[in-house]
Amino acid sequence: MSMRIFEIKGTQEGIGFAWQVAIFIAALFAIFTRLPGALLHPQFFAEDGWVWYEQAYNLHWLRSLGIAQAGYMQTLPRLVAGVALLFPLQWAPLIMNIAGALVQALPVPALLSRRCTPWGPMPVRILMAALYIAIPDAPEIHVVLTNAMWHLALLQALLAFSLPPESWRGRISDIILFAIGGISGPFCILLLPVVLAYWWFRRQRWTLVVLALMLAGSLIQVLSILQTVKRAGAPLGVTAARLLRMIAGSIFIDSMVGTGGPNLRVPLLVVAAIAGLAILLWGWRSAPLAGRLFIVFAIVVLVAELRDPLLLPGNTPRWEVLANAMGIRYWFLPSLMFLWCAAWCVSQGKSSLARFAGLGVLLLLPIGIARKWTYPPWPKSQFSAEVEHFKSLKTGEHMTFSVYDPGGRTMELIKR
Repeated sequence: MSMRIFEIKGTQEGIGFAWQVAIFIAALFAIFTRLPGALLHPQFFAEDGWVWYEQAYNLHWLRSLGIAQAGYMQTLPRLVAGVALLFPLQWAPLIMNIAGALVQALPVPALLSRRCTPWGPMPVRILMAALYIAIPDAPEIHVVLTNAMWHLALLQALLAFSLPPESWRGRISDIILFAIGGISGPFCILLLPVVLAYWWFRRQRWTLVVLALMLAGSLIQVLSILQTVKRAGAPLGVTAARLLRMIAGSIFIDSMVGTGGPNLRVPLLVVAAIAGLAILLWGWRSAPLAGRLFIVFAIVVLVAELRDPLLLPGNTPRWEVLANAMGIRYWFLPSLMFLWCAAWCVSQGKSSLARFAGLGVLLLLPIGIARKWTYPPWPKSQFSAEVEHFKSLKTGEHMTFSVYDPGGRTMELIKR
């Protein structure tokens, strides 16, 4: 008798609105427990302070909406910075961190809704949602509004490869999501051809609306990228050894056990690479169409990231920096793809070997969750004292605020 972890009983397709709200609150609580200080002792993280809030405050938020950052438009954090201006400066980091947590929690109720039935039976989607919340090594995109576009991209993929909305509220929500998502990072460019493939297979009329919105966003982002002056950076430093450390170590191993994968010996990394690629292949064969298209999207994103990673200035080859970097934003979607492939292997695997391989990944995962559930707290901030000093300045005077930023950058505000 073949082994199956999930025995599908009944025809339950999705949870109702009340349960979606409850699940959303539960997801927010889980997110909070992984980094409580981000909400209990909030401070600006990187671009949240020295780009989004600084430019919204000094230039006016409406003007800041048209400014590209890192070569492309990032509208979501600029809108949130505009909302933060309506409140006292002291509250701004909390508002931006709450917004980051809200965006991070949204994929969970979406995945469990009836619209995401094409992603698999309800028990499988519950597992996928749990894997998303508990992914061990993704501190760089946790709560941080600057990196919320990774979660927004996932939410767009979930709803793009789903059933069309049935109500006008759902249609308006989709329009807002894909309109803002299209001009909040470059993901729409990479997701567009995959959504086109979904329309080709399913021929849903609503998918054409999604495609139109994503095409408009892609055109805006391409024009923004073309107008950006290319900055000279460190050499890429492509080597097979570095690629092995990134794929096998950071994506396959660290997504299960949390950290340390890239530092393992080469023979172990080779074994992990072969096993991981086999799970991806079996996951592809086991996944529904929506899952297969997500695999394609995640791989395309990874290729784009490795082709031109945006890192802090320096002379070290960029692939060497990536090979030593753990828990960064670049590994999030590929790692989630790998874990979801394991879930599809276990639940829908076409052979006993595929099911046992997927089960092995899921049995190792608690190690990573136990090691990395709580992320390291952010350093203590003097933001409250700085705000009090800022209040005493005269109109037109400048003040520099400390920001939790790996590059040591600061935020400068002009008193109004």
